[in-house]
Amino acid sequence: MGYLSPALAITHHLLVFGLISILFGEYTILKFSVDQSKVVFLRKMNYWYTGVLLLVLLVGFARVFYGDKPSIYYLHNDFFWIKIAALVTLLIYAFFMSKKLHQWQDLITEQSECLTSDLIDKAYRMVFIQMHLFPIPVVAAVFMARGI
Repeated sequence: MGYLSPALAITHHLLVFGLISILFGEYTILKFSVDQSKVVFLRKMNYWYTGVLLLVLLVGFARVFYGDKPSIYYLHNDFFWIKIAALVTLLIYAFFMSKKLHQWQDLITEQSECLTSDLIDKAYRMVFIQMHLFPIPVVAAVFMARGI
């Protein structure tokens, strides 16, 4: 395997750290101030979040099939599937968030309406839920690494 397995592991971990950073950025913007200019920025952040999350899954599966451990090690591990389910759930939330931000941008540009606190609270709750789901794949990864 040479350097492939460590390179995949390092890439995977750096992507996860980036994912956490982007999610916290979205949370911070929604928590403290949202205006018309921030909606465009939030939308771009959410695109980055979705893209990085897809890369986490892609590199993770590359680790399963091209890493040092045989794929059977992962595929028969319940914690692996818990991790995948949590990441797919995060991805679904990211898609819903993208849709919500697209609606916001349309609402602002076409109708010249302001965002209500109710709309902001809904988006905030979506990000808040994602932040609370995020530890699940991290904890599952710890158990997987220990062979539990």
